[in-house]
Amino acid sequence: MTALGDQLREAREARGVTLPEAERDTRIRAKYISALEDGNLTLLPGPVYARGFLRNYAQYLGIDPDEAVEMFDKESQPTRNKIRAARGEPTPTRAKDAKGYPEKISIQPLSAQPVDSRVRYGSSYIAVSLLALPLIFVFYFIYSAWGVNRSTNLPVPTPRPPTLTPLAIPSQLPSALGTGAFNTPTVAVAIPPSQLPPTATPVPANQKPTATVPRTNVVVQVTTTLDAWMSVTVDGVVQYTGTVKAGTTKQWTGTKAVRIRTGRADAVQLKVNGVARGNMQGSGSRIVTKEWDLSGNEKVVQ
Repeated sequence: MTALGDQLREAREARGVTLPEAERDTRIRAKYISALEDGNLTLLPGPVYARGFLRNYAQYLGIDPDEAVEMFDKESQPTRNKIRAARGEPTPTRAKDAKGYPEKISIQPLSAQPVDSRVRYGSSYIAVSLLALPLIFVFYFIYSAWGVNRSTNLPVPTPRPPTLTPLAIPSQLPSALGTGAFNTPTVAVAIPPSQLPPTATPVPANQKPTATVPRTNVVVQVTTTLDAWMSVTVDGVVQYTGTVKAGTTKQWTGTKAVRIRTGRADAVQLKVNGVARGNMQGSGSRIVTKEWDLSGNEKVVQ
């Protein structure tokens, strides 16, 4: 217990204020208020926060905040000052201003002459520019010579004239075309098969082209017709263990494999990657363990 703590406690009790009420009014946690009143500095977060709490709490109780802070500083002085006081040595103190606060310490330069701390790079820039210009010219000439040599070595394609194949065209077209006879000779040019454009298979208007995309996960869905106990392991980790009630549908998704172990395989209906697989076991209620991979391949695990 300290003199400051006694003063704070007596002021609070004189006003008839409890610790919870003081905490509510000042928004300072009750344990910090109790630590100030008990003089227990170890519970306070730090000197700066402690002075702020003390100033607000003292003002709330009607005590001069500056005097409370001064008493707090005297009671919580560092151990070094206490040792000096015990030895009878003078304790260094700082002068205070008109308001009672310690004056700020100003640091003076060692030299009376001002030092020019600006860094000058003019000479460095000139030296780097003089060195970079020759390198740029050398690189340009090397690149130009290398590009000319590459262009002269490229093969020049030789144009080939098209092949014309005359075809005999009858002078009389079928009457179904609705045209009369004509005597103008016509020459048709045949195109080699290698130059023909590839023919695309027409896609019906109501059908969208499908693209094969590799699967990145396996989805297993179960629906129980009876109460069935099962244990589900997804990618090596057990995801479910318990009894699934009749008529319940559950689904698990894995990136590698899904394994199911059940005691009523005949009552568990499966869908793997959206495809119905029927019951896990055609008949019988023995324990069955099966696993499915990304492609939907099924494996019986012994």
